[in-house]
Amino acid sequence: MKNQIALLQGRKHLGPLDKAVIKAHNARINFARTMMLQEYIEELIEIEKELEKEDLTQMEKLMIKSIHQLKEEQFYEFLGVPYEPDENDKLSKT
Repeated sequence: MKNQIALLQGRKHLGPLDKAVIKAHNARINFARTMMLQEYIEELIEIEKELEKEDLTQMEKLMIKSIHQLKEEQFYEFLGVPYEPDENDKLSKT
């Protein structure tokens, strides 16, 4: 199956069926983005749960924190937001 969107490029007028093809294509792309976003969030939650374990050694905590930072950077890049970790936005433990 050829790319149906490529067949519509350069046309002056699009009919209702042409617009339906474009909307279906955009819906598939948005659904895939939503699935990727959900996977990023689930991975971050799993990593944060691992960080909460008390039986981790210092080396394991350091490794998990670096993995968490990398995943956060990927998440922010996916969202198109610059990644700037800010320690001030976290709640204090008092």
